Amino acid sequence: MFQRIMVSVVVIISLLITSHPQAFYIWWTALMLVLIVSCIFRAFRVRTVKMQHFSLASNLAFFREHRHHLMKVGSAEVLAMVNNNLPIMLINFWFSALIAGYFSVVMRFCLSPVMIIGNAVRNSIFSKWSMDFRNHTFNYPEYKKIRLLLFVLGIVCTLGVLIFYPIVMRLGFSQEWIASIPSSRYILPYLFPALAISPLTVIELIFGSHRYFLRIQIEQLAIILLAFLAVPWFGHSYPMALVTFSVLTLVRYLFILLKMNKRAAQLSQQVG
Repeated sequence: MFQRIMVSVVVIISLLITSHPQAFYIWWTALMLVLIVSCIFRAFRVRTVKMQHFSLASNLAFFREHRHHLMKVGSAEVLAMVNNNLPIMLINFWFSALIAGYFSVVMRFCLSPVMIIGNAVRNSIFSKWSMDFRNHTFNYPEYKKIRLLLFVLGIVCTLGVLIFYPIVMRLGFSQEWIASIPSSRYILPYLFPALAISPLTVIELIFGSHRYFLRIQIEQLAIILLAFLAVPWFGHSYPMALVTFSVLTLVRYLFILLKMNKRAAQLSQQVG
């Protein structure tokens, strides 16, 4: 939780101490390296690492022991990281490094409250529903309350970005950053479900199939390839590509919501 919050904090600090995209990326890279190294030394006992841990036999044994996680949840996490970074690479290829910088800053800046609030809710319900799973129970009324809470939070965050992002850019940043305002509008259909729906997928992780997480990440990869590879290939503009990405992601999240509601209803009936 601390690491996820600090990633957003690094983005905010980099924005506050820079005045143009080139300097932002220098500071962001440097601060991220410091954060990564600090987390490694904080989380691991480096002295316990031995050369045999890097041997082929040791890694094959580890893979056999944890293949269930690596082939499903682990693969989904890796694919999620690919999905987070691939749009920037494709935008840089088809359009320009400046537009890719706008996209990166907008996504990180606007998604900061979504990540902080969403992860807080996700961790809370993960802990609660894990206890319910061990006790063979499921609180369906609580699920509906959490769903409503996330829906309200999603609306608040989306309206906050719509209203305050242009104000912040015009008050505290140069013309280069002001030019990123249209991108913040294009991603609003993506921003809302990222908070209102995404945390609910915890129910599938605990009570459902781990394979589903890999499936939804593959679906997101297909959306990215369509929006940032196929759309520019046919000569369409950056706004069209970004709107395609946002709208298709919204549609994908709506199907995920239907799946989560179905799973919750089934659990409610089983408990009853």
